[in-house]
Amino acid sequence: MRHGAAVRTSTSSQPATSSDARHRALAPRRKLREFEADGLVAHRPRRVPSRVEYGLTALGRSLSPVVEQLKAWGEYYRSSARESRASALPS
Repeated sequence: MRHGAAVRTSTSSQPATSSDARHRALAPRRKLREFEADGLVAHRPRRVPSRVEYGLTALGRSLSPVVEQLKAWGEYYRSSARESRASALPS
């Protein structure tokens, strides 16, 4: 791909530039760096070049009960929504 070449995305009918694609590709890394700065994750460089492994810190692991509650709520909501949709369908 040439630098600055247009890339078509599925979310828009407008062409995106390669810098847009690069920005989207780097966004997860930026978020991980923010989590690292906040003390939620720690990175461990690996021997393989350009590879980094992230893991939860004690602070990050302390969020586990909250995440589990959100997961339970999502599962309940999903089944409740299915039941509601099923009962709303005409017979």
